[in-house]
Amino acid sequence: MSYLVLDGLSKTFRQVEVLRDIRLNVEEGEFICLLGPSGSGKSTILRLIGGFEWPDGGSIELAGRHIHDLPPNRRDIGFVFQDYALFPHMTVEENVRFGLAYRKMDKAEMRERVLSVLGLVGLTGMEKRYPRQLSGGQQQRVAIARAIALRPTLLLLDEPLSNLDAKLRRQIRLEMRQLQRELGITTVMVTHDQEEAMTMSDRIAILQNGMIQQFDTPLRLYREPVNLFVAGFIGDPPINLQPCRVEIADGGAELPVWGKRFRLDARDGAPIGNGRELVLGIRPENLRVTDADEASGSVIAAKVEAVEHLGGSALVHARTTDGSRLCAVAPPQDVPQAGQRIGLAVQTDAALLFDGNTTNRLPELVLQEGRPQVPASSTGGMP
Repeated sequence: MSYLVLDGLSKTFRQVEVLRDIRLNVEEGEFICLLGPSGSGKSTILRLIGGFEWPDGGSIELAGRHIHDLPPNRRDIGFVFQDYALFPHMTVEENVRFGLAYRKMDKAEMRERVLSVLGLVGLTGMEKRYPRQLSGGQQQRVAIARAIALRPTLLLLDEPLSNLDAKLRRQIRLEMRQLQRELGITTVMVTHDQEEAMTMSDRIAILQNGMIQQFDTPLRLYREPVNLFVAGFIGDPPINLQPCRVEIADGGAELPVWGKRFRLDARDGAPIGNGRELVLGIRPENLRVTDADEASGSVIAAKVEAVEHLGGSALVHARTTDGSRLCAVAPPQDVPQAGQRIGLAVQTDAALLFDGNTTNRLPELVLQEGRPQVPASSTGGMP
């Protein structure tokens, strides 16, 4: 049985439905991220779990008991707020001890607990400092120490790294993930930063318009998105997406796109359909920059428009013969120049195909290499 179960949660604010039929099953010890654009409902889910909002429908179960109708102080949940919510007039030790005082814990045991968690978060020796005497990263550690000192059954994190600079954010997220694994606390974090979600999470719930689009591991979200929204939302640089239409020719299906005619196969005899509208997606790293004259059924002719140097790699922005724009990743030792004519070799087995109407991914359709030479008649506009 799952440790945290959200079953059919719904929530409406001022006649606006912000959550619809939210269903999540989280295993004990997992680190889960809620990720999505602003207004997608991720913070509302966190507040419902924490007891700061009440659901209009559905239930929340934690460690085998229903908690959706309990006040926050009876849910045994630790909450780390975005602004840390530290008491400025209290020392580090007093801030961490604050929640423990309500449990009427023995003073000696309480101090031992406080010193223990401060050691876990790397703040030993800072017990007598005030929040104003701490850096942003240290304040964030105090907020986490205060939450885990209660030994909660669940830890909720509301964009806890958003106030830190990029370098410190990377350092702290590694420390947080290591600490969570050591303690084994089931954790749900809200973030708008997909890099944080991808590097910290066991699984990620992608939200849009108050609905979960996909709940999966970071790798599966990236490689096997269920629809166009997930494919476009996950990934930096973003995926190349191109609308196209199936043509049945010479007894087989072809996909004219990017000035090329690729073959299209279907697994298990699935129907393809002449004229069917699709969207073809390919990640920038699955486009290899090659010589413009390379003769291959997977190479697209293109002209470089701009190059972004990123140190360990470069982003090559190019325009194909049919006027489409593509972004590819190139190694730093072999970066073309703006204005240069190049070839872009498509890793066809990494291509993703989506239904042009439903936007759902079509795993039964497989892109194959096309003709080595592109006929002059197919180098014009899109069909």
